[in-house]
Amino acid sequence: MNLQGISLRLSVTDSCQFHCIYCRSKLEFTHTSARKLETEELCTLVRLMCSVVGISKLRLTGGEPLLRQDLPNLVRACMEMGIEDLALTTNGQKLAETAVDLKRAGLHRVNISLDSLDGEIFATITRGGDLSKSLAGINAALKHGLRPVKLNMVVMRGVNDHEIGDMLDFARQNGCHIRFLELMPIGVAARNFDRYFISSREIYDCLAERFTLRPMDWTRGSTSRNFLVEDVRGRPVVCGFISPTSHPFCRGCCRLRLTDDGRLWGCLARRRFFDLRPALAAATAGDQRPLTRAITDALAMKCQPHDLAMQSDMARIGG
Repeated sequence: MNLQGISLRLSVTDSCQFHCIYCRSKLEFTHTSARKLETEELCTLVRLMCSVVGISKLRLTGGEPLLRQDLPNLVRACMEMGIEDLALTTNGQKLAETAVDLKRAGLHRVNISLDSLDGEIFATITRGGDLSKSLAGINAALKHGLRPVKLNMVVMRGVNDHEIGDMLDFARQNGCHIRFLELMPIGVAARNFDRYFISSREIYDCLAERFTLRPMDWTRGSTSRNFLVEDVRGRPVVCGFISPTSHPFCRGCCRLRLTDDGRLWGCLARRRFFDLRPALAAATAGDQRPLTRAITDALAMKCQPHDLAMQSDMARIGG
């Protein structure tokens, strides 16, 4: 496994204001027994990983990362490491008030979850989310140059699938990219997976009735198959399909996931993880071998047979 050009997903908190119907049960509360790493420890760990594997992309995730009060400091520290692509995935509820600080700290771009343009449906999916706050967050991200702004819509049959075309139009009108995500049979989503699942192929066919979709070049390791979409007036928007269930993107995968308590995950389809806190202590003392070994073992998991349904902790290990 090539230890260069790794894409790291760093989950900076497992807390979230939402309990989305495909992510957390409404009675689920944050609970982890492990001690959370301080910002300085997280930065040291990311810096050491950069020296070992050459991180080219870093995405800050959660939970909801904007609930972490010192997030701008973490962004600034990661920016100073020279990481080429520094992004954030958020539900957007607090983005309007934090976008300018994040941009000043060095954040490049954002992905924003937006599962509906209907306030009632949005509140139902998120169990209480305020659509107007997410829309304000999108506007703030655009205003302060956190581009491209990528909107992520988890499509569910009978819930929000009737909004697919409207969501693409919304993205085009606002200068955003749009990605349609398949539901995954993980955690609470597994309970009603057969009821809600709709494939990317079906979503594509629905859009093709209204729009012209032209395939774009695929970047090795990318989770999204992208198309340049034009409406009847020729106005373009980048549209992506993320298909972990019907078209797994394991081939060429170079992603690692790190949680705020120091757990390293090599594959979403495995429950096994590596506790990096002992490796962090060893590396701080001058011995990077345990850290290199853990990263190598995590990457080796990608070559093993996988089953997404095995994973039950998605809400806490980031996207």
